[in-house]
Amino acid sequence: MSILLAILLIGPVAGNDGNGGRVSSLIDTPTTPRSGVRLSQPAGAVRTLVAMPAYNEEAAIAKTVLGARQHADAVLVVDDGSKDETARIAGALGAIVVRHEANRGYGGALQTIFGTARGMGAEELVIIDADGQHDPGEIPGLLAELRRGNDVVALSGVKSPGPDGFGAYGKKVIEAIRIGGNGTSDILAQIHDLAAAGVPAGRTANDEPRYRGERIAVVIPAYNEGLVIGSVALQAKQHADRVIVIDDGSNDRTAAIARLADADVIEMPENGGKAKAMMAGFSRARDLGYNLVVTLDGDGQHDPAEIPAVAAPVLAGEADLAIGSRFLDIKADIPKYRIAGQKVLNSFTNISVDGGDFVTTDSQSGFRALSRRALENLTFASEGYNIESDMIAHFAPLGLAMTEVPISVSYDVPNKHKMNPVSHGFGVLARIVGLIGYRRPLLSFGIPGVVVTLFGIGAEIYTFSEFYRTDQFHYIVFTGGFAALILGLMLVTSGLILNSLMMITKGAGPSKESIP
Repeated sequence: MSILLAILLIGPVAGNDGNGGRVSSLIDTPTTPRSGVRLSQPAGAVRTLVAMPAYNEEAAIAKTVLGARQHADAVLVVDDGSKDETARIAGALGAIVVRHEANRGYGGALQTIFGTARGMGAEELVIIDADGQHDPGEIPGLLAELRRGNDVVALSGVKSPGPDGFGAYGKKVIEAIRIGGNGTSDILAQIHDLAAAGVPAGRTANDEPRYRGERIAVVIPAYNEGLVIGSVALQAKQHADRVIVIDDGSNDRTAAIARLADADVIEMPENGGKAKAMMAGFSRARDLGYNLVVTLDGDGQHDPAEIPAVAAPVLAGEADLAIGSRFLDIKADIPKYRIAGQKVLNSFTNISVDGGDFVTTDSQSGFRALSRRALENLTFASEGYNIESDMIAHFAPLGLAMTEVPISVSYDVPNKHKMNPVSHGFGVLARIVGLIGYRRPLLSFGIPGVVVTLFGIGAEIYTFSEFYRTDQFHYIVFTGGFAALILGLMLVTSGLILNSLMMITKGAGPSKESIP
């Protein structure tokens, strides 16, 4: 016994958790399970256990563990095969650490959590994500619902505990859950079965869930925005469950500052352009199960306080894409050249839209909201700043509803536009013109062909009329007119052929009704 006490006083003890994981603990957690020992009640039993699955969460684990310890008798961290210092940091802060040598996924972590909670004799179990997206300050609300007689409690606005990461379970559920099976889906199925069998389920006392129960992710592409990205991310966090910052190969401290602002940061290995960065952010949000994503630029020109306004049409089910337009209700001093250039891009974008009656007033706005349906249909290729126009042109023929809402904008930001406005405008315009040629060949080839053909015919008529009137033959006009006539007929023919091919392709493609 004296040897065991000496070991405890010296440092961590490691052993098996009974589920194939390794357990490490510190002496300031008196309810720590020791190697080969299962805690018995009541002397060693834990009333309230807060547990969190963690995978490479060294940036946020300290904040979550410290917050959770204020409301629990013990904190359990299941380190699911992390490659960073997650386990070491959690252990140093007094958490019980169960380490999986290999990553088992969320389901495997849940299995270990419930098995360890049962072995510790926990009466109340709260599961919270370790990545910082949840506020440990809401744990008392979950516990209050448990103590009112509920055995399964979800945070208000979260449809069910489990993969959403924040829920609470009473002793009846902890003892009833069978360990083993098919991971997350198996655990959740058991919880639902228990609820159907009469286990009381409830939600926290926060009666009005944020945004009608929908969880919102904000996606912010950023390139060398270290001066403002922290402020943008912190303000966006006030209106979203998660802020995803994509550091597009920055040369400054954009990624580090975004992490300090509690953002989920994706670091691109090199600068790949706005389209690639945004697609990476959309993919992360989609994989995490978000049904609503709002995007805004990372340079500070957009006001994050307007996120609810931009998201409103999507939340109401009125649109799959809501675009924040700078030109619906102009409040800023927008340079004249920007207004003129934007009108040109808007006109060509509207021409490129194939199907629907949506007309945009701000095709290049980076402040927009997307529904889950829109996220599932981001199946188009795009480069750089073309993504905004490409998105509109892609969604229209799929039947996705689009609308616009007025927003404000500020051009008084530390980092101006990353590209020269003229080259940026011509680059986007060239892409749109190419898209028009693909989507509407009769418009891009047929109409110009008719005009050139008429010009050629006119030149030939003029040549021969002048010859009969003055007996002078204008060889240059004749040659130019003949060339124009040939070119025009070729354009018209190409337009007709391409239009026929497009109709055949469209007829063989998926219908709007088949789009989920």
